[in-house]
Amino acid sequence: MIYIMETILISQDVIKPIHIVFNNDKSHPTYHPQIIKILTKIFKNYEGKEGNLIVDYCENAFASIYAKCVGFKTLYINGNYKYGNILEAFKRINSISDFNRIHTWRDVNGLIKTKKVILQISDKPQHILNSKRLIGNERLDNILIILKDKIIDLDELEESIAYLHINKYSFYHITKEGMTPFDKRRDIDITNSIAILCIHRNSLFRSDYVIYFD
Repeated sequence: MIYIMETILISQDVIKPIHIVFNNDKSHPTYHPQIIKILTKIFKNYEGKEGNLIVDYCENAFASIYAKCVGFKTLYINGNYKYGNILEAFKRINSISDFNRIHTWRDVNGLIKTKKVILQISDKPQHILNSKRLIGNERLDNILIILKDKIIDLDELEESIAYLHINKYSFYHITKEGMTPFDKRRDIDITNSIAILCIHRNSLFRSDYVIYFD
C-alpha cells in the first residue's frame, strides 16, 4: 500500500488537471504558479511535435509527471530510493502506467545524445551543462534552472550561463511577478529569483519572449 501524505488537484493554468503528491516539499519552487505557467506555455508550444523529450533532474517529479500527462516523452533522473513511494503515488493518482526513470545522471548522455530535448529542468547547478553535446548540436531548446537553494555556487552558475550564451541562449529571471530578461555580462543577481530560464534561439517558446544581446 502506498502512503500519500498529501495531494492537491491543479485544474487552472495547466493543459489538463494534474494531481500533485507532496513529500514534505510544498515550498519547492517547482510548484510555484510562475513555474507552472512556464511549463504550460512550453508544452503548449510544442504540442503535437514528434520526438520531443523532457529531461528532469529535479528532486521531485512534478515537471516530468505533468509532461507525461500531456503526452510528452520524459526522462526522470533521481537516485533517491526513498522517493520511490511518492513517485509511485504520483503515477497512480495521475493514471500513468509507464515512466522512464534512471538513478544516476552519469547515464543520461548515452540515452539522449541523439534526441531532441525541448526542456531540461534541474534544481542543482551542476546538472546545467550535463547535455553539452545536445547544446553544441542545437538540440536542447529550453533549460529551466530551479533556484531551490539560494546558497549555490555562483561561479559555477555564471560559468554555465557564459557557456550557454556562446551557444545562442537568452536568459530570464523568473520572479513572483513574471519574467525579466538579463544580460549574462552583468552580475547574476538571484536574490528575488525563483528560477532562471535559458531559451535557445531555435526554441518555439522564443516567439513570445524575444531579447537580443550583442
